[in-house]
Amino acid sequence: MKKWLSLVVAICLLGVMFSGCAKSETSLQETAKVTQGDLTISVSVSGNLEMPHKTDLSFGTTGMVKEIACDEGDEVKEGQILAKLDARSLELNVEMSQAGYEQAQAGYEIAQAGCERAQTGYDMAENRLKQTIYPHYTSTYTTDLPGVWLALDKAQDNLEEARKLLERGKTEEAKALLEEVKKNLDRAEEKSQARVSELPLQVKFIELQTDDAKEALNIAKLGLDQAKLKVDEAGLGLDRARLELDKAIITAPFGGIVTDAMIKGGQQLSAMTYANPAICLVDPSEIKMN
Repeated sequence: MKKWLSLVVAICLLGVMFSGCAKSETSLQETAKVTQGDLTISVSVSGNLEMPHKTDLSFGTTGMVKEIACDEGDEVKEGQILAKLDARSLELNVEMSQAGYEQAQAGYEIAQAGCERAQTGYDMAENRLKQTIYPHYTSTYTTDLPGVWLALDKAQDNLEEARKLLERGKTEEAKALLEEVKKNLDRAEEKSQARVSELPLQVKFIELQTDDAKEALNIAKLGLDQAKLKVDEAGLGLDRARLELDKAIITAPFGGIVTDAMIKGGQQLSAMTYANPAICLVDPSEIKMN
């Protein structure tokens, strides 16, 4: 019995060994080489695709469609002209405004040159005046001392004579002399007042020239200010004319694809229709799903 049991155990061990070898051979046959690559995962969803960056373009004024510079499906760049109206009157207005601005600018330059000449003339006249004895006369004051003494002497004599007349009872004659005394005293006071020395005739002439040059400079500055105002007004007029012309042109505000052109060449746009959408533009670089 023990011999049979030992034989069965030995057979079982041999079976396990052969089974292990068979599995090892099978595992070696299924081994594969490891490689590197992208892993792609697909997700299935449903929804609507939308391009949020889109716009409907239209004209800003009335007129006849002169040119359509794009077709449906065309790819356009930012700032590219897409359509134009027949705007010859607006173009003429821009040319006239440009000419008016240039004329105003030329007038300003002439006024500026005149102002510079007037400034030079005034500076020269002022320097000539400073180089004369004018500064000395403007700071020198004199008093007429001889005139003061003469007036006082005359008043003294009249006062003495009036006293004698009063002693003789001649009141009216004394009163008249006292009036003369008062006049002489007033004259003496006037002569005693300090005053600026009288300028020589030549210096007065140069001073008059300086005043004239200063007045001419003030007039030239006023003319320059007026010329500058005309330039500003002409510039504003030119800007308005250009703005009106821009309303007759449709340009692409961004790069994209023209999806629809709703106008035709020769079509007349009225005050009721010019603001309607003319061209539809989308930017396909940005797409959203709803």
